[in-house]
Amino acid sequence: AQALGRWLFGEYAQVESAGSNASSLHPVAVEVLREIGVSAPQNEIRHYDQLSPHFLDHLDYLILLCAEAQIPPLTSPHVQQL
Repeated sequence: AQALGRWLFGEYAQVESAGSNASSLHPVAVEVLREIGVSAPQNEIRHYDQLSPHFLDHLDYLILLCAEAQIPPLTSPHVQQL
């Protein structure tokens, strides 16, 4: 999600990605991204508690990719959950 978001929005948005369960990127997802010209890091997926407090305080949009995702309460007063 992070690689695709950064590819789509470039310098116009700060895109970060994290999950409710830290894990590894799925190799098929990495391959699909490469097919469309997006380079994805080979590192682990971060847990949401590794996102900076400053980023979370200024968050505009929260996009959940999994219906059962568990997220903490957010402090940003204007966050829109999509």
